[in-house]
This record gives sequence, structure tokens and C-alpha cells, in this order.
Amino acid sequence: MSARCAGSVSLTKGRTWNVQASMTATVSAEAGVVFAKASTSLGITVGAGYSGTQSFTCTLNVPSGQTKRLQQYKASKRFVVTKKRVTPTCSTTVVYRSTVTAPIKSTADRYFMYALVS
Repeated sequence: MSARCAGSVSLTKGRTWNVQASMTATVSAEAGVVFAKASTSLGITVGAGYSGTQSFTCTLNVPSGQTKRLQQYKASKRFVVTKKRVTPTCSTTVVYRSTVTAPIKSTADRYFMYALVS
């Protein structure tokens, strides 16, 4: 059974986006090094945050009797950051270990997703 379409919502050309990485303050203090190494390791550029403008229109149908908003999502990568320190006895200790979720720095269409939300 398909829902009847009562209307639609659209993301139109010229809308802006702004995304930020999710990380602890400890990782944030060393963000430049962390994101440079993560980008090399992942094979795609990630960072603390990006903003820009979309260049196409996305339209999703809204079922009859409902009110919805169009939510835009930006693809991201999740990785673990571990900082270790070498001790005087040549062993290592973990200074911190944290999971970071960082947005992908690309304006390619495949890195944007859309959904209807209440």
C-alpha cells in the first residue's frame, strides 16, 4: 500500500551546510595532527568541520496529513585516536584513547544524505 503524496519539501540550490566533528577536548587540542594522520590512513580527507553550499535540488514526498522537514546529513568517518608515551624503561603507556567522528571534506553528491523528519 503506497502513501498518497500531499506535497513535498525541497532543498534548493544555494542552501548552506556546516558540520563539525564529534571528539573530546583532549583530542581537539591536537586536532591538526590527528586529522592529518587520519586522512592519510583513511584515504579520504576528514577534519574538524566544514561548511559550504549545495548545488542541486533534492525533493522528498510528504505523506498526506503529515508535516515534515527535510534534514540534510553529511557523510563522516569514525576512527579511534590513541596517544602513547614512551617511558624511561622503553615501554609505552596510553595517554588517552578516544573515538572521533569526523565529516568527510568533499562536496561530491555521494557524501550527502537526506531524510524527512518531524
